[in-house]
Amino acid sequence: MSVGAIQDLRVKIDQLDEELIRILSARFSLVEEIGNLKVASALGVVDLERKARVLARFQMMASESNLSAEFTEKLYELIHGEAVRRQASESC
Repeated sequence: MSVGAIQDLRVKIDQLDEELIRILSARFSLVEEIGNLKVASALGVVDLERKARVLARFQMMASESNLSAEFTEKLYELIHGEAVRRQASESC
């Protein structure tokens, strides 16, 4: 494999990284909207049933995409943790 081919692949990775950040930003904007609605409705920040459903969906998608269950669970916990942090700050 040539240095040029490696660089081409790294450019593609960089583009995907940018897309990941944009997608996460959009996701967290929705999370904040949900947080505002939860505050207005006097609902708690964490919905354990929803968390379990989303984690199961993450794991199913990961399995279909050849990603490890451990990686997927860690990724989801990071995303969920940030969502909880953002929604908790909305309720203060």
